[in-house]
Amino acid sequence: MKNLKKTLISKKAAKYSLLASAAISMLASCGKDEEDNNDPNIDETDISPDISLTPALNATDSVDLDINGDGVMDISVGVYNYNYTYGGVTSDVNAGSLTGLNGAEVLTVREDFTIGGYDYYGDFAVALSEGNTISSAQSVWLDDAYLSGNGVIQNNPTQLGQFLGQDKFVGVRIQAVGNTHYAWIRMSMSEDGTNVIVKEYAYHITPNAAITAGAK
Repeated sequence: MKNLKKTLISKKAAKYSLLASAAISMLASCGKDEEDNNDPNIDETDISPDISLTPALNATDSVDLDINGDGVMDISVGVYNYNYTYGGVTSDVNAGSLTGLNGAEVLTVREDFTIGGYDYYGDFAVALSEGNTISSAQSVWLDDAYLSGNGVIQNNPTQLGQFLGQDKFVGVRIQAVGNTHYAWIRMSMSEDGTNVIVKEYAYHITPNAAITAGAK
């Protein structure tokens, strides 16, 4: 069984080309909504306006998020397009990605699938609903995961992941001063995979404490 990263996704070299200055300027308008928090132990950021990511052909659009506001980036959210034709074989796919920075990790699930008669697997972010628990009880935490993908891979129509056409939460855990903090990010992805919108995020200020998706 092949890892999808080593076949198609590994070719997206532009994935990490985000300039830090661009991320900072995009997030400058995002303010902490602490006064409206119901739980004083949860620090939530309502992004206003929402961050909308849409890639150009064979390119990536992405942003880095500082979940706890300590000046250290925690999660990179991206969406990219890969379009290539050779020898009559075409791939034209849009996919979202999540990358943990500085020790941060994403709650993931392995997905097995078949493309053109070959078996593949990939690690995808779990799409959480409001109220789902995010804690140390979950065991599959990785520093790199797909969000979802849609398009044609090697002439085969393909849809992957749990986020296509959904407005859901991603479970993450971040590192701060040697401590682990659990957090969530709310985002949506278009059905065709061409657009990701990042809407808000929050983290529990108590190290190792569980948080529920959407809690404020």
